[in-house]
Amino acid sequence: MAVCALRAECRAAALARSFTDAQLNRWHAGQEVADAALIVVSELVTNAVLHSGATGVSLRLDRTAEEIVIRVEDDGTWRERTTAYRDDQAGQLAENGRGLHLVHAHATDYGVHHTLVGTCAWACLPWPRSER
Repeated sequence: MAVCALRAECRAAALARSFTDAQLNRWHAGQEVADAALIVVSELVTNAVLHSGATGVSLRLDRTAEEIVIRVEDDGTWRERTTAYRDDQAGQLAENGRGLHLVHAHATDYGVHHTLVGTCAWACLPWPRSER
């Protein structure tokens, strides 16, 4: 397990990616796992910073023989998007609105739930048999 506490600020996602990259190197993760984990971490931390009103964000990485579990907890309040994701030309060119779609594309399971102090977003990524 590895934990990183971050302030909810613009550079939080970059710091979270650096932390994740270093931890995955210690765990000898392959490039495919690392690439997917960095995308998921970036999206979950960015969502916490931009959409929760949080002042602090905590990133936790847990590795088992079968998977890596990424948890991002914040002290803010999760708010559902008010506009639906659009799959038209404007939606494809938009800079925002695809975060959880990217998480879904890489994760075997993911979710968001309220905690006593804020919100927890999590995702599970497979740990390939060859890296066990």
